[in-house]
Amino acid sequence: GRPYDKYEFVPLGLSDKTYYATYRDTGSTGTSVLSEGKDSVNLVSIDDFVKKKDLDVGFIKLDVEGLGFEALKGAMGLIKRDRPIICLAVYHSPHEFFDSKLLLDEIVSDLDYKIEYKQMQCRAYIAIEYVIWAYPAELGD
Repeated sequence: GRPYDKYEFVPLGLSDKTYYATYRDTGSTGTSVLSEGKDSVNLVSIDDFVKKKDLDVGFIKLDVEGLGFEALKGAMGLIKRDRPIICLAVYHSPHEFFDSKLLLDEIVSDLDYKIEYKQMQCRAYIAIEYVIWAYPAELGD
C-alpha cells in the first residue's frame, strides 16, 4: 500500500477523559491547555480512542505539554492489555514529573516492567527535557 494509507492525522488532544478545552497558542515554543486562550481542542482518552478504532498498540510516545499524567491515566486499560513501550515527557511541571511515575508504577505493578527517567536533550540551550521510559522487562536494557 501507499505510505499515507498507513497513518492518520488526528486533530485531538489527549487526557484522561473526553472534554473540550481552550488554550493559548503563542506561535513559538509550544502550547498547553493549562493556559486558557481563544484556541480550542477536543480531548479524549487513549483508551477510548483505541477502543473506537480497534487498535493494538506496541509503542506510546507522549509529549502533551503538561497533561502527561492525565494522558497516562487515560491509557491505563491499553497499557494493561497490550504492554506497550512507553516514552512519556515529564518536564513541564512538578505534577507531571513526580506523579506520572507514581501512577505508572501503579499501572504496571503486576506487568513486569522496567521504568527509568532519562534526560533527553538535543541542543544545549534548551531546558533539560526528561522522559520516563517504561518497557516490558523481557525486552532487556
